[in-house]
Amino acid sequence: MDTLGSSVTYKPIDRESNTIRLLRLFKGMKYYKDPIRCELFEVPLLNEDDAQDDIYEALSYTWGDATQAFEIVVNGQSTPVTSNLYHALYYLRRTDEDRILWIDAVCINQRDDAERTHQVRRMCHIYKKAREVIIWLGETTKEVELLMDAVKMLDRRVLARPKPQKHSERLQVWQDEGRSFLAELKNTNPEFYELRRQALDELLKRSWFRRTWVVQEAANASKATIQCSWKSAPTRAFAFMPALMDVKTETRSQALLDVMPGPLREQSWWHDDRSLCTLLQRFGQCESTEPCDQIYALLGISSDSGTPDCPLKADYQLDISQAIRNTVAFLAFGEILDPQTYPLPPWGIADLRQALPFLRPRLFEWALKQNIVTLARKLIHEHPRVSVNEQLPCGEHPLRLLICNDDLADMGQVLMECEDLDVNMPLGGFTPLSLAARQGRVGITRLLLTRPDIKVASRDLVGKTPLEHAVDGEHIEVMDTILSCYPREAPHPPSNLSWDHTASLLLVYAAEHGKISAIKLLLQKGVSPDAMDSIEFNTALTMATKMGHANAVEALLAFGANPNLSSGVERQALCIAASNGAVDLVRLLLDAGADRETKCKNSGATILWDATTWSAEDLALEMVGLLANRGADVNAKAPNGETALASAASSGNLAMVKLLISHGADIETKDEKHGVTVIWVAVLYNKLPVVQLLADRGADLQVTEESVPAVLWRSADALKRRQKIVDFLYPRGARFPLDDLYLFSKTFKLPDPARTDLADNIRTGTGRPKLGEDILARNRRSVS
Repeated sequence: MDTLGSSVTYKPIDRESNTIRLLRLFKGMKYYKDPIRCELFEVPLLNEDDAQDDIYEALSYTWGDATQAFEIVVNGQSTPVTSNLYHALYYLRRTDEDRILWIDAVCINQRDDAERTHQVRRMCHIYKKAREVIIWLGETTKEVELLMDAVKMLDRRVLARPKPQKHSERLQVWQDEGRSFLAELKNTNPEFYELRRQALDELLKRSWFRRTWVVQEAANASKATIQCSWKSAPTRAFAFMPALMDVKTETRSQALLDVMPGPLREQSWWHDDRSLCTLLQRFGQCESTEPCDQIYALLGISSDSGTPDCPLKADYQLDISQAIRNTVAFLAFGEILDPQTYPLPPWGIADLRQALPFLRPRLFEWALKQNIVTLARKLIHEHPRVSVNEQLPCGEHPLRLLICNDDLADMGQVLMECEDLDVNMPLGGFTPLSLAARQGRVGITRLLLTRPDIKVASRDLVGKTPLEHAVDGEHIEVMDTILSCYPREAPHPPSNLSWDHTASLLLVYAAEHGKISAIKLLLQKGVSPDAMDSIEFNTALTMATKMGHANAVEALLAFGANPNLSSGVERQALCIAASNGAVDLVRLLLDAGADRETKCKNSGATILWDATTWSAEDLALEMVGLLANRGADVNAKAPNGETALASAASSGNLAMVKLLISHGADIETKDEKHGVTVIWVAVLYNKLPVVQLLADRGADLQVTEESVPAVLWRSADALKRRQKIVDFLYPRGARFPLDDLYLFSKTFKLPDPARTDLADNIRTGTGRPKLGEDILARNRRSVS
């Protein structure tokens, strides 16, 4: 179908005047389908304050399906209109007189964008000056007729009551009368009442309640009527019906009911806030043929854009993107911005609605992400100012967004200009400076440090300082930048914020975490390699050793760290390395001059002696071998007098015994703990392989009360466990006292040499013959 009114020849309207066109709808026969005839004529539209003859009514309707063409005659010319408009004219036509109407589709030349722009800007005024606005909802049904009759009855009942003086009282009268009236209808005929409810629900779903343009048409009307076919009812009563009849309405439908002429409008949100922002939100789901009309249709009725000097105006010569951009600028700043100076988001209508009601924060977020400095500065500094300390709509904080994005360097200066910016506020557990240091952002770190209120040494919720975060990530430039903020000389009085104190603590921290780059930077800047923390008094070297960071140990030693300096728990690095089984670190420390006779805190013995007790045999052998090769004393004793060899023998560590002997351990040194030489320690602990090894190496096997206390043997259980040792030692020349042999014989068969010794003892008369005879007799019986 051609454009509405396309066959009409329009005389151009003087755009400098307030001229409008009106449509005279000629009278016609009711119920007859004779042609609808009309004529257009121009009239001046007086100003709002001027008196105006009630010469026309304005039609509020939806255009409907433009593909279904119906012909009407305008100024003698046949012209196409939509089906919905055709039927509206048919039912509005009177039989006794002509009717003067204003209808946008016909009274505006829809082919002329300039005229459309001119006339659309006057539509609010047109509907305000109309004698009445007719809201055409389409053709009726029997159910709708029942509803319309009920609405008119309610209207008459309320008007028959005395008119209250106050608006709030008027609203209460309508509500009270409505409940009473509808209760009567329901009680009288419940079936008809339900039909009316269904009809109301069906009407509220008709297209008029979905269109954007009808909002200003209803809102500007001083008086309005709902019409379906020939049935009509005043909006002042109709608007109450959904609430009174408990019919659920959509948000946009209820918003339209709220702005219809009547007492409901006088008490609704309309009187509290009808800014363009509010209207766009309330009528956001309404529809229009052209997207820009979802904005233009609301301009004339908003409290901030409906004034003559408002910079935002309907302009159909702009494309939709320009129209939306102008709307965004107006809502955010009250002006139209130069797109070159202040770029704005390329939003669509849906994006704009989604940005409401937090438009300025959303613009600020967009400006930050796009690095639009001019726009961000305008939002921050011009009233109403966007807060730089509040979360953005995306959930991020402006500073966090800035810190986490390398491309936003230019935006940092904009934020730092804000004196109220809290540069120490927590950002997900981190301070801004900690977060910048953690991510290695040099630029934003420098900007943050320009702020006099920045807390350089404060710990965040994870317990770390910005410098420690920089060390963790080995962000050397960031670390150097932050360190430069500390004074080289200690303040007076002394403070923990001096460069020396801070750098020393940082070196210990870097050593603890094995951060080589940080260690080297600090050492190159003159920090003592023997730096110590102020809490546990750990040195950098002992911390690096404790954590097993070989590279850190090597770097510290290379810069002259003292390997024999003890930590706060009186443990030298060598002792720590050895107790951790770190052979490579022990080797490094020994190469640097660490004392190989260092005593371990737990055992009080040397490292070599301590290693002989380790359960990890291979590691122990490697450690003892390394220390012995470097000259450690293999005969060193523990505080209780136990030798390293005796320690190894008592545990049966044959390989360790061999290793110690190979490095010169004395097998005849008396072990003070046990009071015997090492071979008898091995006997005591029933370590036959060790006994065999020591015997082969020439250990003294002679047994006397002085060399081997008798108490070691005089236990039946002990003797049972040692039979193999006795069997091994006796043939090799070991000789036991007669009393011991007597005890042995009670437990197990004596070896032949032992019986010979006893016989010799009896024959020579030495010793105790009677005891010897008893032993031999017992052994003979055991043999038989």
